Amino acid sequence: MHFFKLSVPLACLIYHFILVTITQVNYVLFIRFQNTALELRQAYLAFSVIGIVAYGACAGPLFVYAYKYGSTWSLRLGRLLCGIAVMFVFSSLPMLIIELVQLLYFDGHFKHALDGMCFVLHLLAAGAGGCTSWFAYLRAAARCLQNWRGPERQIVDEAENIPTKEFQLKLVKRSQLQPQTI
Repeated sequence: MHFFKLSVPLACLIYHFILVTITQVNYVLFIRFQNTALELRQAYLAFSVIGIVAYGACAGPLFVYAYKYGSTWSLRLGRLLCGIAVMFVFSSLPMLIIELVQLLYFDGHFKHALDGMCFVLHLLAAGAGGCTSWFAYLRAAARCLQNWRGPERQIVDEAENIPTKEFQLKLVKRSQLQPQTI
């Protein structure tokens, strides 16, 4: 797991640190002086602080644990995915929405270059974090279904017993129109 000769947890640690730092600098230098709605500026400040807290309290330590202290591959992957999901939910997605509202407020033009850079960085983080979190959720749900129901397709007939741990359904023979695999 390497990205530009950096391990992925280390790359996530550095990227999100740069992202929360640039977001805070953008607020201090430009956002608080813009003539947008007060609620929008307050939301920007609130979610930039929430992003810093989420990074410092949850995601940063998870990235460090995944990078340095992961004894097995599954532990490293689990910690990395949790860190990415935390930053997606608490920082990247809300900040992307706020940046998008600001962009639409100014008729599709950025007021400053730092606004555009923050928008692009949050767009990348939200896109990658959203896809990663979604696929991690699907993987966990598939594993849960696999453990609970098993790998085969089972059809319950109303005349038969409902499957339990003691009673399992027989495999169903495939009809001529059904594909070989699901």
